[in-house]
Amino acid sequence: MDDGLKKLRESAEKILNENLKQYDDIPVSDFSRIIHDLKVYQIELELQNEELRLAQKQLEDSRNSYAQLYNYAPAGYVTLSNNSLILQANQTFANMVNKDISQILNVSFSQFLDVEDKNVFLSRFNAFFKSPTEKSMELSMLKKNGKSFHVRVTGKIIFDQQHKTDSLPLQPRLFLIISDITKEKIIENRLIDSENMYKNISNELEYILDNLPCLVFYKDSENNFIRVNKYVADAHKMKKEDLEGVNLSQIYNKEDADKYYQDDLYVLNSGLPRLNIEEQWETENEIFWVNTSKIPFVDEYGKVIGVIGIAIDITERKRNELELGRKNDELKKLNAEKDKFFSIISHDLKSPFNSIIGLSEMLVDQVKESDYEGIEKYASIILNSSHRAMNLLMNLMEWSQSQTGRMVFTPEKFELNTLIFDVSHLLNEIANQKSIDFEFDLSQKFFALGDKAMISTILRNLLSNAIKFTRDGGKILVSVRENNDELVISVRDNGIGIPQDIISKLFRIDDNYTSPGTHQEKGTGLGLILCKEFVDKHRGKIWVESVEGEGSEFFFTLQSGK
Repeated sequence: MDDGLKKLRESAEKILNENLKQYDDIPVSDFSRIIHDLKVYQIELELQNEELRLAQKQLEDSRNSYAQLYNYAPAGYVTLSNNSLILQANQTFANMVNKDISQILNVSFSQFLDVEDKNVFLSRFNAFFKSPTEKSMELSMLKKNGKSFHVRVTGKIIFDQQHKTDSLPLQPRLFLIISDITKEKIIENRLIDSENMYKNISNELEYILDNLPCLVFYKDSENNFIRVNKYVADAHKMKKEDLEGVNLSQIYNKEDADKYYQDDLYVLNSGLPRLNIEEQWETENEIFWVNTSKIPFVDEYGKVIGVIGIAIDITERKRNELELGRKNDELKKLNAEKDKFFSIISHDLKSPFNSIIGLSEMLVDQVKESDYEGIEKYASIILNSSHRAMNLLMNLMEWSQSQTGRMVFTPEKFELNTLIFDVSHLLNEIANQKSIDFEFDLSQKFFALGDKAMISTILRNLLSNAIKFTRDGGKILVSVRENNDELVISVRDNGIGIPQDIISKLFRIDDNYTSPGTHQEKGTGLGLILCKEFVDKHRGKIWVESVEGEGSEFFFTLQSGK
């Protein structure tokens, strides 16, 4: 039995003895009952005493557990007075600052903070008492050796119940929970560094992509733009951020959007690239030609989730190819013209001069033999051959000058009627040999604006052709009519006409057509080609209407000079 219980028993026996002296006359039976009751009370007191000892032990154990939990919690606990002195601290906090608890108590908490964070804490410290709600902050603290570490401090106002009196009200205290977040800060800083590095790499990559001389884009499996470089955005006259996330069907018509998506589907489904696709690319603003290559974009599991495309603008190359094709066509045409030219020189020009030479020799023989009856006949043939050769030479000269750029186009205002009469007068002798009459439908004086020499060549060739294909005794009608600001000149004959399948070939040197005249006059077809070229220089039109066996009518237009 411990000392407390022993003293309690001695006091009880003393009281009992005093009571017994006062009640000597108590009956034995009552006394026995009292003794019995006392024994029961004694047992009850002993049981209660045992429960009290157990409760005290449990309380002590709880206090020890609480002390263990408090002192060795994973976070530091500090209780501060209203002037920031440490009133209480646990062992974890003491270990954080590498000091004994006795060195911590009644010391200002700010002494354990980095210089830069002292003012931060003190300003927030005052804020706790003004607005006593839970607050957190991150601070840099110092160990005993001056080495710093990062903590997260969470504070809450509590009230001191122990020192409460009637005259001293509850005192506010600041309870701090201090967690060491040095490792977290290291990880956080590494993460920030990684994010910054990623941003730098991303910015560098974006700069590189934006300055590549090509269109670069990334699309997902649903035909949506995920990322584009500035060349793609510029081509659509949009900002990059406005274009990213947009489906192709929103900026292209359905046919084009589906066509582009078919290439994507091939890459998405096969996992194989599609390289060097030459295609026309039409935006709302213009049409490009591009050479596009598409490669699969895969995730970390190797699944194809999109398509990366690189398109090189080959519009200039395509234009050059088209220009080269046009130049090739022109070269073919020039070669055909050259061949035609040499054909004319080698054959058609030789033929009239052979006739002239042969007939001249026969004419000399006739003169020597004094056979004057055949002289007129041969002289007439020589004259016709000479006219034909001269006409051919003039056409060749004018055509060659036109092709080599040596013929100067000098338009002027002149009277067309006079020019028509002058040209027809030069051809009167040839027309008279076939008894062909010239007729004119000139209702008034017409003035034209053009190159007089070129128009004279046009009239000469059209009239010469009309004479050539008109039978003896036929007629040729030259007429002019005014149509707004144009003059329409026509030369109509009642000759043999032109088959319809031949008309389209009349003005082409690479596929021209010639046929002998009614007196088997030979031609080259060069005259009509020259006519078309000269009419084109005047920005006019030339055409023919013909009925085979009934005659032909050639038309050309000039600008009116009124």
